[in-house]
Amino acid sequence: METVESYVGTELHRLTLHPRYEELGVPFMEYDGWLLPRKFRDLGEEVALLEDGRGYIDFSDHGFLRMEGNDAVDLLHRISTNDFRSFKEGSAVQTVLLSEKGRLVDSIVILHRNDHLLVITSRGAHQHVAQWIEKFIIMEDVKLSNETGRHLLFFHCTPHHGHHAPVSNGAKLYTFRTKYFDLDSTFYIGEVASSIRAVVESAALVQVGNEAYELFRIRKGISAYGKEIIAEYNPLELGLRGQMSFAKGCYIGQEVIARLDTYKKVQKKLCRVHIDKILPSNREYRFFADDKEAGSLTSHVPNIGGESGSMGLAMVKSVFASAGARFLLDRHGSVLTIEDFAENVR
Repeated sequence: METVESYVGTELHRLTLHPRYEELGVPFMEYDGWLLPRKFRDLGEEVALLEDGRGYIDFSDHGFLRMEGNDAVDLLHRISTNDFRSFKEGSAVQTVLLSEKGRLVDSIVILHRNDHLLVITSRGAHQHVAQWIEKFIIMEDVKLSNETGRHLLFFHCTPHHGHHAPVSNGAKLYTFRTKYFDLDSTFYIGEVASSIRAVVESAALVQVGNEAYELFRIRKGISAYGKEIIAEYNPLELGLRGQMSFAKGCYIGQEVIARLDTYKKVQKKLCRVHIDKILPSNREYRFFADDKEAGSLTSHVPNIGGESGSMGLAMVKSVFASAGARFLLDRHGSVLTIEDFAENVR
């Protein structure tokens, strides 16, 4: 993560509400080709707001695809990891897209809007996802179109609030609740910013920035596109069982995943880790045990609240993956310690 002081002349993408954030004097940060609000208040306060379910974040940098046609639901059932046999209007579900070799394409959220489906992709993944889906549209009655940038999307985690069915609030605003990386979460999609803000403010929610979300994401073991969600990994390694059905039958990559699961051949585990130093963000890090490579650090941020060093997510070879295990990071003296498996902290 990098705080941006001057961005005149850059080609960074900006959120729809960027002018409003500028008016508020919000500092920005460059992240994955976007210029995003860094924070609105004290960082520790914002992280606490997210964890308590009182903070929301602007997710409008995520991709939006519209799927229409009589075969749209059936197609998703056949090509993605989750079960869509009872998917109906008002439903929302997260599912994983895989290559034929069982490698990750993206993790997406699907909304059933009666006459169409709305596909929410990861930031920067909408073109990749659209191309992948279109490969499997042959004779099916399915039309796919890109609506990225046409919607506002707000997100907040709702711990202790239970899990409820999605609720429509009309054409201008749509609120739905679903599991997002196994966390009870609420999404707000709208066309008019004031409509969304009126709803979230009436719920006593407070907007937070992307620096706090990155801390929250790592604490909760949430995988990110381009970091953990990459073609080198599979969903079992990331602990994405909540986005998968093992009873529905075939989907793209299913045979590979079934073999890995049945014969306990998962080679890596995503873990939440502690590093004893603050690390530069512009390089890759691998770590070692007795001169044997044990894994790689996929995400990391400095700790807050007086705690030294950094927190991160790391992909660890299964033979080395156990809580409390310690490794030498890049042979330079930094020590990485496994705190827990990512799937256990959500």
